[in-house]
Amino acid sequence: MRGLKFAAALLAATLVHLVGIQLWSGFMLLFDVFLVVAIFHALDGDTFTGLWVGLAAGLVADAVTGGLYGVYGLADTMVCYGAAYGTQRLVVQRPASVFLVFSLAAAVQQLLLAALALLLLGDPELAAFPWIVAKVASTGLLGVVVFVARRELLARIASWRQTRATRVRLRR
Repeated sequence: MRGLKFAAALLAATLVHLVGIQLWSGFMLLFDVFLVVAIFHALDGDTFTGLWVGLAAGLVADAVTGGLYGVYGLADTMVCYGAAYGTQRLVVQRPASVFLVFSLAAAVQQLLLAALALLLLGDPELAAFPWIVAKVASTGLLGVVVFVARRELLARIASWRQTRATRVRLRR
């Protein structure tokens, strides 16, 4: 079931990315919806799951962005493993800590992408520093929005289940 939820979230992220690119050509400079999906699923704290969701989201991001194939896959795999490992040791339940995890993951991902581009390409075109800072902040904000929305949705579903339950009474 978790795999189906991840696949649906990855499909939704792909659609959001493709629509965002059609509406604004600089969408990819500011938003990384694939990283948000991967980190959100890595927050469960299972490092093996973190590896696989990072790899899958990174490879889909590589396929959609059209850059050097495997760069996002490698960077997202390492970042999601680190996020899963970190959430095993830390309590990540408040929006401030969720913002910190998502922002730190985005910053590490941007650092890894820059390092890989410098190693693999002779003279790469790197994003300007203000765009990197904006991407780190937007990833943190998107992560908090998704986290809070999920928490509210689960609370409403639990409340709805409690109120709709009928008690069975046996009469004699």
